[in-house]
Order: sequence, then structure tokens, then C-alpha cells
Amino acid sequence: MLKKEAKELISFIESSKGFDNNAKLKLILFSAGVKPNTYVSLRISTKNLDEKYHFEQHLKKAGFLSQISRPKTYEEIEKISKNKALWNIKGTWYGYDLFSNRKNKRLFQKYFSLVKKQQHDKADLIAGKLYGYPKCCINRFIEEHDLKKLAKKYSYYAFYDKLHTLDKRFPFLSHTPCSLKCKDSIKINNDYRMIVKKSASRFWKEYTRKQSFTTKLVVDYESDIFLDKINEKDGHDYGIISLTKFKGHHYVFSNLSKKHYLRGTILLAKVTVQYDYAIIKIKKIVRLLNNFHHQRKLLGKK
Repeated sequence: MLKKEAKELISFIESSKGFDNNAKLKLILFSAGVKPNTYVSLRISTKNLDEKYHFEQHLKKAGFLSQISRPKTYEEIEKISKNKALWNIKGTWYGYDLFSNRKNKRLFQKYFSLVKKQQHDKADLIAGKLYGYPKCCINRFIEEHDLKKLAKKYSYYAFYDKLHTLDKRFPFLSHTPCSLKCKDSIKINNDYRMIVKKSASRFWKEYTRKQSFTTKLVVDYESDIFLDKINEKDGHDYGIISLTKFKGHHYVFSNLSKKHYLRGTILLAKVTVQYDYAIIKIKKIVRLLNNFHHQRKLLGKK
């Protein structure tokens, strides 16, 4: 049974404008006591100026500990005009490392110290423990740090196909499961699903709702985590931007394809959004925007 303070925090999270779905999911699970610690970012704009204060008050009432970053500006695509994605500064964001108790906060300090010393394998072992990830998944994550070994194990398409499939199969997890058959990850994903459904019905409905629409997308960048390590390139993992706004934003979707598209290619596609990912089915190529690029405003300049 959740305490009153935890219920109030979850209610605040569900109605927040400053947290995206990924942050809301982690916060709900943390507030419900099933995630021992977590990290989220909170965006503040003119639409939610009081959210930072109220969020921190809820954390204190619930007895949670936090470590807060300095404010940094964030920007979004304002519009896509001709061959330009025009960005504009929208507000500031704060990073929150959240802990269920002081022991975990001290463990985080140790993790942070190891990162600064570039002892990443040791740091990742602590991080996995901090955030409640299965040991098998932590070990696999560390193993796959070596991009040369990764390139020998996977082709380009197989690597990204695995990542996309895991995202679809485990929509309630923050970690990357070691495999599609990982028993610990399957159990955690199911447990988290039930916790969210039971304790945050408003978010549950929004997060699990499937929405489909046909729209135009523009091909932007291509993922290249280990592009220079592979011998044969058998696919393309594109970041593609919606030309029209969805839920008030120009979203950047990820799309894995065997076909090659030039940057700036406009595609007509059916987009199905559910959880924190989108399934994209390309219908046809519309045209090409030559020299498609991003344009950002400098601070202090109009």
C-alpha cells in the first residue's frame, strides 16, 4: 500500500508538463518503491514555471534524497521551413539524481568518482546495482563496450534490429536486457507494468495507448555507433523528423531500413506510436530537400 506522500508525488508526476514519458515512467516506479534510485530531467518553460518548486516539495515530503544539477538551456525544433529545421531556445532543464536512502546516495558518489577516473567497467557494475538492473544484463552491457568485438558479433542491421526489438519487447525497462529471453528482465518488465497500471492509471492509459497517423517525414542523420568498425554495411538506422507537429512537437523518430535514403528525403509514412517508440511503414518517397540542415539561434540574438 502506497503512502499518502508517494500517491501525491505520483499524481503530480502524471499531470506534469516538464517530464517526458520516459522520465514519468521512472519516477512513478521510484515513487512506488520498486526502483531504488533513478535519474530524470525536468524541463522548465513559461508553461510550467512552478513545477520545479512543487516537485522538490513532493520529494521532501516523501522522504526522498536528491542531487540536482545546475540549470542548462534546452531547445526544440520550432518549425521546418524549406530545407531548414529551425531550432529555438524554449527554457531550462535540471537533472535530478534521486535516492531512496543515504546509503544509496553514498554509493552513487563512489560511482561518480570511478567515472571521473575513467574506470568505466567498475563504475557500470555499481550503476547496475544502484538502478536495480539484473547482473546478467550489466555484464553483457560491459562486454559490449568493445566496439571491435561488437562489430565481429553483429552486422550493422542485426545490431540495430536487436536494439529496436528489445525496446518493443520491454517498454517498461530502463536497462538493455542481455537477450530477448532474459528471465530477470521479463519478470521486472511484467512487475513494472502491473505497478504502473495499479498506481498511475492516468499515465498508464496515455503510455499504452496506440495512435496511428499518416504523415510526411524528412530523413536527417544516420546512427553510426560502430560504423567505422564493420566490414559490410547491410542497413541504415535513420533519425527522421516529422514535418508536422505531433502533440505540439516535431518528433525525431528512429527507423531501421535496408534501403538507403539521402539526407533531406521526404517520405510519406504511416506512423504508429505506443509506449516510448514508433513503428514506421514507408509508403513512398515524396521528394528531396537539397542541403537539408539545422539552424539554431545564438543566445542573445533574435
